[in-house]
Amino acid sequence: MLLTRVMFYAALALQTFSANAAYQVTVNQFVRHPALDMAYQGIIEGLRQEGFIENETVTFDYAVAQADMGTSLQIARQQVALNPDVMVALSTPSAQTTASVNKRIPMVFSAVSSPRHAGVHLQGNITGVSALSPIKEQIQLTREVFPTATRIGVLYNPGEDNSRYIVDLLEQSAEKHQFTLIKRSVTSSTQVSLATKSLIEDVDLIYLPTDNTVASALPVIIKIAQAQSVPTIGGTIDYVNQGALMALGFDFFDNGVQAGHLVAQILSGAKPESLPIQPTKGRELHINSSQLERLNVELPKAVQDRITKLH
Repeated sequence: MLLTRVMFYAALALQTFSANAAYQVTVNQFVRHPALDMAYQGIIEGLRQEGFIENETVTFDYAVAQADMGTSLQIARQQVALNPDVMVALSTPSAQTTASVNKRIPMVFSAVSSPRHAGVHLQGNITGVSALSPIKEQIQLTREVFPTATRIGVLYNPGEDNSRYIVDLLEQSAEKHQFTLIKRSVTSSTQVSLATKSLIEDVDLIYLPTDNTVASALPVIIKIAQAQSVPTIGGTIDYVNQGALMALGFDFFDNGVQAGHLVAQILSGAKPESLPIQPTKGRELHINSSQLERLNVELPKAVQDRITKLH
């Protein structure tokens, strides 16, 4: 069934590409969730800013792997066969599968936490925009807001290279700020509810990493945490819109806009090897005011002065 879906995507793309003489871009997105969806919309916006308009001067073959590595690999192979002008990979798993079968076509990644740990940082036909959360600063902020808390919980998928790296950084920062990190691993979104209920009993706070499995089930985690009055700390500001108490970081839409600019430069003649991988620009502090009141959390003035946006 999955292979049939991939073949359908490819057939549709071939039909679209042949009907339009504009530039052709493929997009391999690992899973649907708001952060990756925003990154994709950001890519379209970044291209628009550079004069490449969807369905006018550029056409897209967009496919989602439903969080399945095998499907992502099949999508990548089908998209290579289309011989597009640029291949885009959204997320670490999609970047890895696309890079593994594509050594020739220019490729731009978005929403990849650590290109080095993903193994896509040295391939000459690849550039992109990294999306590593400012974990040190996030945990420092958490300590400012919760001076007496001792235990932070985190759910993550150990099958994602980016997630293992994030948790390693989280452990280092938690120890520095006198937190004990309590971990629960999940390998699919169906496991998240049970894992969250187990975790919630042992922690004062929950950190929500930019993990695809966690992001796909974020409403479940936040609902359980809210029912138990456990604050949630977002790995990205996009999570505050979904109910997290606070987050310090970047917007995945902006990450996508930057990646869209890279795609535009390649379509204009630049070579990927001449375009260095870049971090996501900007850093904002977003606070969920309703959760702040509900949890009866009082922000120190030094934190209040740094707020970029109250939701």
